[in-house]
Amino acid sequence: MRKKVNLAVIAALIITGASADVMVSATTVESHTDGKSIGLNLWGENKHYADDLTVNVSGLGVNGNKYHNNVTGIYALDGSQVAIDKNVNITVVNPAPAESGEKRRPDLAHYYMSGIYAGYGGVTNDGNNDDTRITVQGNAKVDAIGVGLQANKDGYIRILGGADVETHPLTTSDTYSALSEEGFVYVNTGMDGLKPGAKDVNMYGNIGFINKNYGIDINPHKHGSFISLGLTTPNSKLVGGVLNEFDESNNNPYHGGLRLYLQNGATWRNEWLGAERVYPTQGRPDSANYLYTGSKVEHLVGGTNKGSLGIIQPVDVRPITVNNYAGHTAIDYLKGSPAAEYGKGEVVINHADPGSSVTLRSSVEALKEQANAEIPGLAENQFAKKLVYTGYTKGEKNLDVNLKLDTGVISPTLNAKLSADDFDKDGRAMVSDKTTLTTSESDIVSGAKSALASSVMQMRADTNDLQRRLGDVRMNSDNQGIWGKYIGGKSKITDSAYVNQTYNMAQLGYDTKRGNWIVGGAFLYGTSNSDYALGSGSGKTAGLAVYGSKQFNDGRYLDIIAKGNRLKNDFAVRNHMGTTLSGDYRNTGTSLSFEYGKRIKRENGLYIDPSAELIFSRLSGESFDARTNTGSTVRINSDAVNSAIGRLGIGIGKEAKNSNVFLKAALAHEFSGKMKATYSMSGEPTTNSVVDLKDTWLDLELGGSWSFRPNTYLYGTFTKNFGSTVDTSYRVDAGIRHSF
Repeated sequence: MRKKVNLAVIAALIITGASADVMVSATTVESHTDGKSIGLNLWGENKHYADDLTVNVSGLGVNGNKYHNNVTGIYALDGSQVAIDKNVNITVVNPAPAESGEKRRPDLAHYYMSGIYAGYGGVTNDGNNDDTRITVQGNAKVDAIGVGLQANKDGYIRILGGADVETHPLTTSDTYSALSEEGFVYVNTGMDGLKPGAKDVNMYGNIGFINKNYGIDINPHKHGSFISLGLTTPNSKLVGGVLNEFDESNNNPYHGGLRLYLQNGATWRNEWLGAERVYPTQGRPDSANYLYTGSKVEHLVGGTNKGSLGIIQPVDVRPITVNNYAGHTAIDYLKGSPAAEYGKGEVVINHADPGSSVTLRSSVEALKEQANAEIPGLAENQFAKKLVYTGYTKGEKNLDVNLKLDTGVISPTLNAKLSADDFDKDGRAMVSDKTTLTTSESDIVSGAKSALASSVMQMRADTNDLQRRLGDVRMNSDNQGIWGKYIGGKSKITDSAYVNQTYNMAQLGYDTKRGNWIVGGAFLYGTSNSDYALGSGSGKTAGLAVYGSKQFNDGRYLDIIAKGNRLKNDFAVRNHMGTTLSGDYRNTGTSLSFEYGKRIKRENGLYIDPSAELIFSRLSGESFDARTNTGSTVRINSDAVNSAIGRLGIGIGKEAKNSNVFLKAALAHEFSGKMKATYSMSGEPTTNSVVDLKDTWLDLELGGSWSFRPNTYLYGTFTKNFGSTVDTSYRVDAGIRHSF
């Protein structure tokens, strides 16, 4: 195709430093050829992009007798400085990458294909330059044939936000999502690689550290090679192995390597992707020492506590070696993973900071330990051998080790807590008479139990006293009234179940005066969303209520309300081994409550409001089938839940002609509230669960009413409780009432 280059295009090319083969429009760079193709080709230049930068490149690494055409998105050398204030999006398409076999050095092909490349900083054959730096203030999305992020000698690549880097495994060339060769790559870890952020980071591709001690342009080895990745969110994931040639050759004087922050449910799937290093590099001294023998990590920093741990999923049979370990991490050996086989997939920790822990998790099926599962401690001991703590052989006792072995879907989990001395002379973990062996309910049962508790929490969310439902009824100036209100809040259970629930409900009502009584009815509809320890669910509720409120001349009042609700819940829960259970169920809830109190007026509109309330409720039981992702059926039978809550409260407030504000504290006690269920499925014993909601807690309520028209007023309350099993983080009631 013939190209047209006008003055505006020439000016754009000069500004960006691009070649005449590159078309530039605003902050989008395009380069498409049938050979060498580079989007931004920068040699000792400074570039500052105040907006998002998009680079789209396509070319051919191999074309005819040219085997190493450079096909790269951003190629910065000789002290170039690139600053991107927002996000960068790079796509590199290369249908014929430089991977054509041994004679064409596939182990060196990564030099010729990258999403972002920064290198040849400092003193080079071109002179004494500054370090080459590429800094992205926002997020980076890179989809590249080759290496995602490559930092060569004295090159810095800093992604200060999140990242989504995807590479594509090749059959005869090793490629990497991030590669350092005496350079620095920091992703979501700040300018110095030591401050993990809170953005999602996804890296698909191996991590590499190359010791360029051969061939042309040998690196001076004045400092180490470093990569720092901040995987700190549940959606963050690294898939790939970690090659460290310095550790492989036992020559790492600067302790260079990967610093991996693995926290808050982030996952590292340790699996070497693409071509294996099956032969040594030409001309390299002791070249056989540079072949990949397993992932080697310089620093692994897990969660700050066991609730925020990161997750390692060993797949490769070769060991993972961690030189320096801190924090809390789970190591999951999944069914079908080669690393789960006996004697394979070891994790070696050379040093652990005080207070560190690891939890090894698997199933007797994945480990093929069914025969040993019946003998206490035997299957656990076989599993424990996958961990080696060499620091123990040097006198360290800093590592806390726990084991979890699933014996089925609903069958109990085997647990082992190793003592500080449960290691042999080589540091290999083992089960001994000092080990604490226990069983616990499976993750699937725990999740299903939590899903059942969601309905109980929905019922609790609909409870109310007179002020929350109708506001200050003394502002009710006429015989009839209509009202509507919003109820929204957040509550959670963390004892004996784990549910974190948010809810939103709307209620509409009508009532009329009958002497000293206000009698009426109301309709409610609401939705909820629940997070479980391993899963989530959603709920809907619809209900009708009838009520009567009597106002006495001396300030006393009596409020009675009866309700019936229909509740529906859908849920999906899982265990750490990849089994999921999905289901839905319906309940019917009924309740009857009585509140009696007296407003004792003082001077200047102040008043005291002591009250007592009793709430009786029943949530029907339900039997239903839930299904696993493997096609199995779990029969769940939940018993009815009976509840009796008593509340003794004292309120203080101030009323004026058209308004009222109050603060109320109430001591509440649940006299019943036990939730029981059984779980059964083919091939496994029936198991049970219990959640006991019997409890005592304190409610605090702040609210008021304001009449902004003679027959219309607004009202609202904010409620929070303290010390309750069903913890109300907050609840907001906001309504409007009109009388006529």
